[in-house]
Amino acid sequence: TLNDHPAKTAKVHKMLTELGWNANPILVCGSTHPLEETMLLRAAAEFAKRSIKIIFAPRHLERKPEIEIALRQSGLHYAFVSQQNFDKDTDILCADVMGLLQSLYSCATLTFVGGSVEKRGAHNLLEPAILSKTVLFGRYFYNAPVTAQALLESGGGVLVNETNFKETVLRLLADPAQLENMSEKARKAALSFKGATDKIME
Repeated sequence: TLNDHPAKTAKVHKMLTELGWNANPILVCGSTHPLEETMLLRAAAEFAKRSIKIIFAPRHLERKPEIEIALRQSGLHYAFVSQQNFDKDTDILCADVMGLLQSLYSCATLTFVGGSVEKRGAHNLLEPAILSKTVLFGRYFYNAPVTAQALLESGGGVLVNETNFKETVLRLLADPAQLENMSEKARKAALSFKGATDKIME
C-alpha cells in the first residue's frame, strides 16, 4: 500500500498549529521559480483578506535573500520555516528547508507545482496528486506531458497562468465539495502511473 503520510507530516501539523492555521484553507506552492513567486505575491493580499494561507517552497534555496526582499516588499506577514518565527498573524510561509515538500502537500487544501508557469517543464506533478490534492500548474509541462494530460483530462489538474491564477484559486477554494471531487480524480490519475508513484512515496 502507498504510504499516505509522508515522514515529516507531524512536523508540518505542529507548525500549522503554532501558526493557528488548522481551520484555514491552505495553498501550497511547490518548487517555485521567480516568475511564479511574483504571480503568487501579486495574488497574496487578496488571499490573506479571505483567510487563505500560503506556503511556498522555492526550488532553489540559494535565492533566499531575494525572496526575503520580495516578501518584505509585499507588505504581508511572512515567516520562514528555518527561523521558526511563527505567529498568528502570519499570512505566508516560506519553506526554506529541504525535504519538507511532500509533507506540506499532504496538509494542503490546494496545490500549485512550479517550473510550469516559468518555462522549466514542470516539477513533479504526481507528488501532490498521489496525496489526493487538486494540482494547479502552468502550460510548460514538457518534462511530464503524459502526467499533465492525465491530470487535465481527469479533472484533477487545472491549467493556470499569470492572469488567471488568483481567480482560479479563489473559485476552487469557494467550492469545497467540488474541490474534494477533483482531488479524488487527481489521485486516480496519479495511481494510473503506479510505478512512478511508488517511487515517489519511498
